Amino acid sequence: MKFQNHASMSSYWEGVLPQLSRELGACKDISTCKALLQAQTWLYEPLRTLSRHQHILSLWGDSRNFDEFAKEQIVEPVIVETVGEVAKRQMTGEVIHAGLFHTYCYLLSLIETPFGMKRDRWVHAGLGELFGLPFDTFSPAPEQGTLLTNISYFLGRISLKNYAKQRATLRSMKPLITRSLYEYPYEELQCWRVVEKVPIDEHEQSVKIVTDLVLPPMAGENPLQLLIYWLEDQTGRPRLITAFLVGWEMVESLLMQQQNVPVEISLRFNACLSSFGTAPRQGIRSITPVFL
Repeated sequence: MKFQNHASMSSYWEGVLPQLSRELGACKDISTCKALLQAQTWLYEPLRTLSRHQHILSLWGDSRNFDEFAKEQIVEPVIVETVGEVAKRQMTGEVIHAGLFHTYCYLLSLIETPFGMKRDRWVHAGLGELFGLPFDTFSPAPEQGTLLTNISYFLGRISLKNYAKQRATLRSMKPLITRSLYEYPYEELQCWRVVEKVPIDEHEQSVKIVTDLVLPPMAGENPLQLLIYWLEDQTGRPRLITAFLVGWEMVESLLMQQQNVPVEISLRFNACLSSFGTAPRQGIRSITPVFL
């Protein structure tokens, strides 16, 4: 889809997504939901593409369909299962794919949260423009690439650059993303990293919970920052979980946290990691600048 500017794009999606979400959520089974989804080629075709490129989905970890702030289910299960069905990724039960969930499923969420609607980050936030990219780069249906391929590549280049297997996956994605992402000067970005290292067993295995805070170059006087939340499991495999813009108040609260002493650590932003569980654990937090 092609739009003249961010405002026209946002207006269009606000006219489409709420009604589509209600129609899909009212379906009694996956087959009915899938039939409705097929008519939405802007959504159906990217999911079909992902079904043929499972290595892209492997960049992501798992989530739960529950909002910790709103205290309710985020997306109707029939929608979640149907998205997974088309992408050839099981999305049933409590644990679901974080990448598919935080992009396409969030577009189809109708819950109100203290921070607005879940779709806002892809419809209204203007993430692409803040980073000097085409305004539709991280929109529901960008002119080049897709929402999930574009955001996977962008987050991966920032947060997963030290992992050889993931770098190879990112290189293979060039035909599936907008060209401006491939040529972007990532090394010029300013980033802080909060790492929470948590032992999980008596064999000294541990997981890392990582929050990257990236300053957009076009943020202006009252800068928003891009929060990237990801995990490294006990095998050393990194897993993206989510990303969204945050204001200075949250940035400050994250950077001023206690560090280098034992602290209680929990998973956040509906992340799920089986080896960690759901209860808080003791770990060590460190906060450092990152040079990309």
